[in-house]
Amino acid sequence: MTLNILFLGLACSAVASWLYVATIGHLGGSRASIFINLMPVVAVLAAFFILGERLGALQWVGGAAAIAGVYLATVSGHLKGASQEAAEPSRP
Repeated sequence: MTLNILFLGLACSAVASWLYVATIGHLGGSRASIFINLMPVVAVLAAFFILGERLGALQWVGGAAAIAGVYLATVSGHLKGASQEAAEPSRP
């Protein structure tokens, strides 16, 4: 039992931290921080599928709002960058 707790505490935390740092390195801090908003959604979905928890209408609406917010934040960033690139003349 003690080894299980140590494994969960050390190995899983280390893997999660490593993945988080790698994602920040790949996406950049500002883009990676947007996806922090999906953590509650993932936790609730894990509880739904793994633990068999029941979700009410407000949980579904909240999850949809969080996903929509992340989507809009990432899409608007792409659109903003594309419009700025189109507005600037290309330099040789």
